Amino acid sequence: MKLFNYILFFVYCVGLYLYEASTMFPVETSIKLSVLFPLLVLFSSIVICFINRSNAIFNLKHFSVFLTITYILTLLHALFNPLSSGIIYITLLLPIVNVNFSYKILQRNLNTKAFDLGMLGVFILLTYFYFDNYQNNIHITLDYQNNAAYTLLFFTPILLCSNNKYMRYGVLFITGIAIIFSLKRSGIVAYLLALLAYVFVNIFVSKNNISRFS
Repeated sequence: MKLFNYILFFVYCVGLYLYEASTMFPVETSIKLSVLFPLLVLFSSIVICFINRSNAIFNLKHFSVFLTITYILTLLHALFNPLSSGIIYITLLLPIVNVNFSYKILQRNLNTKAFDLGMLGVFILLTYFYFDNYQNNIHITLDYQNNAAYTLLFFTPILLCSNNKYMRYGVLFITGIAIIFSLKRSGIVAYLLALLAYVFVNIFVSKNNISRFS
């Protein structure tokens, strides 16, 4: 069973990388968007959640209910205003299963370091893909400028949960470089503000027991 979890986790990481990479740039790249990619993520997540059935923590249950209601409302809205693409009906399901995926796979049958390495591997591959296709970011007109670097920015928080400080600092540095190269002013501001908040909480709040409200 443990080996099966590792295999499913590998499938999950492959699907996650391919899906994220295929949506990075609005122009054609070596990885084209396919419904297969989010299906791999969805399938492996559901199977892992099913075979690792356990009582979820209180907040996780409520968050799952919130996401489920949001998805149902989206489907009802789509009856009158269909979504722009059929693949969106699948991708909108991913948060619902993934919010339970990480909790359950770590709770039962996957080593924390293996999970961190898997997520780091996806991040490194996405970073390489971003810089390898950087010319796509330059040649697109300003009216159609892409948000490829935001994929790395949005992927960063899960890696900041790692206990390995070198991994956290390395990810922050790489993400900062990618955001700067993207020439996205709002992205740079968002990154700097998030970095300040992270440093403040990590150094002053967590270590000195300062009120988290402040």
